[in-house]
Amino acid sequence: MSKVVSTGAFKKDLAMLFLARCLDLYLKPGGKLGFLVPFTLFKTQAGAGFRAFLARRTKVRVVHDLVTLYPFEGATNRTSAVVVEKICELDPKLGSPCEKDLGKAFEENMKGVKHVIWVNPSGKPIPTDKPLEEVLKETKRHEAIMASLEYRKPEKPWMQITPKALEAVRKLLAGTQYYKAHAGVYVGLNQVYYVQIKGKTPDGKLIITNPPEPGTKKKVKQVEAIVEPDLVYPLLRGKDVKRWYAEYKDRYVIIPHDPTTGKPYKPEDMKVKSPNTYSYLIQYKEELKKRGIKPFLSLREKIKKAKLEAERKKAEEELDKNFYIIDNIGAYTFAPYKVVWKRIAGAITGKAVSFACAVVEPISGRPVIPDDSTILVAAISPEEAYYIAGFLNSIIARAIIASYTYELRQETHIVDVIKIPKFDQNNGIHGKIAELSKRAHELARCIHAERKPGYCMGINAEEELRSVERELDLAVAQLFGLSEEDLREFERLMAILYGGELPVEEEVEVPEEPLVTVSNTLIRPNVESYVEVDVVNPSREEITFYYELPGRKGSFKLVEGRYRLPVPPLNPGSYGCALRYVWRGVERVLEFTVEVSEETGPRRRRTLADLG
Repeated sequence: MSKVVSTGAFKKDLAMLFLARCLDLYLKPGGKLGFLVPFTLFKTQAGAGFRAFLARRTKVRVVHDLVTLYPFEGATNRTSAVVVEKICELDPKLGSPCEKDLGKAFEENMKGVKHVIWVNPSGKPIPTDKPLEEVLKETKRHEAIMASLEYRKPEKPWMQITPKALEAVRKLLAGTQYYKAHAGVYVGLNQVYYVQIKGKTPDGKLIITNPPEPGTKKKVKQVEAIVEPDLVYPLLRGKDVKRWYAEYKDRYVIIPHDPTTGKPYKPEDMKVKSPNTYSYLIQYKEELKKRGIKPFLSLREKIKKAKLEAERKKAEEELDKNFYIIDNIGAYTFAPYKVVWKRIAGAITGKAVSFACAVVEPISGRPVIPDDSTILVAAISPEEAYYIAGFLNSIIARAIIASYTYELRQETHIVDVIKIPKFDQNNGIHGKIAELSKRAHELARCIHAERKPGYCMGINAEEELRSVERELDLAVAQLFGLSEEDLREFERLMAILYGGELPVEEEVEVPEEPLVTVSNTLIRPNVESYVEVDVVNPSREEITFYYELPGRKGSFKLVEGRYRLPVPPLNPGSYGCALRYVWRGVERVLEFTVEVSEETGPRRRRTLADLG
């Protein structure tokens, strides 16, 4: 296997280019190449061309998910190993003489590529010099497949999925998209817009202060001011969202935009309707004009490239006039009922296994405003909001989300991919999902809230929540005509992706087949030598091996470990050899080639390519 030396951050485009060029330059048709690449190339838009190249130009033999092994010392790269086979030579002038072979390989790739998910229970990086045999003992491995979100469209993200779950997933990904997700508001300078309310004046205005925001680099002076209440809303941040529960933490946000349209108020209107708020914001005018929000980036680019003085002056005046506006905002921002989730959540796993959403309702009659670390879906009624949250929090939806994206990309695309049927209050299953979701939210408050509601007394909230979630999963499965067996497969898939224990019925398995490899196949001419057979055998059953080497045949018995096969002096050249054994009544044949030449480098060590 090719090895990449990394300082902690290798470029994705370099990894893609390297693999493509090595495939073209160093492989003959039928040759295989193993390479380490960022695992995110299989899930992000940046890897679309790479995925299409693999699917259309190679036969993908296996993709190993090595993310939790942290194979690069001192780095936390999301790493994978891919083994591909070259189908044929491509003539730049004449095109491909083997289009049928490429087409066949493409169809096989699109049915699903062999995939091995490595699970590292210790959570600690695996030392780079640790022998493969020890790594195998210390880790778990689950076999699955990687398949494109859309059949025959390899540029789409590839899912980590089981063959049984794939057919059911296709049902959820088909259909019409009714819901749209949006990023929360981006203010660009939190300490100006995020405020605390210290009290009220006799005429109903708010006394506010702007304390420093934890974790922010940009700080401004803290003041106390009086503002109108119309533009002040409860604030919700992504870190305060859990499954079934969104916690409001005494923070408000100033939004100088019209709630009916999402557009910013004009300065002349602000000065008349909200003069105190305008006076508060204008204190920070110069700092606000330097923000990196999209409208300002565009204006600064116009100023920079303006060829005419009038053009430059117009852009400068627009920037000066609109100094207080914010980004990522529309009428949806002010919807009274929303479903929200964190944009980024969970440990580094390469899978979005920590996805969780919750419903937020108005507080004291004011809509809650999610910030830019949050994604939201607006709903027109509480029942619709609870229905959407129930659907997305089901084991079926969460398994799909975890399979095709990763922890840093839990973004708006989720409802683009998973087609949630439009809520129908006359549909009994829809109503049941909404009702169960609402009950799950009530139980979550018993678990997470500092002040427990009165209904929490005398109940085991965690146990009841598990029961409610199971019933909800069954309702979502029923909505798509899925069986309980299908549902169990999604539970199994989620366990694999999460790296946890598989459901009990899946734990009793036939022992794994032995892993047999042959090394030391490059030997010097005209001297006695040997090749080495290496056996990793979890079953601990004795195996009889039969070997055929140049001028020698024989057999040996081995449970596990290494065995040397003597090779007589040979002239330079290539010699075909074979190793045969019977496992559970089925003969296995391992063919290999002994190359006799002057040794020019280190002997080959066993690598992940051997596991493909």
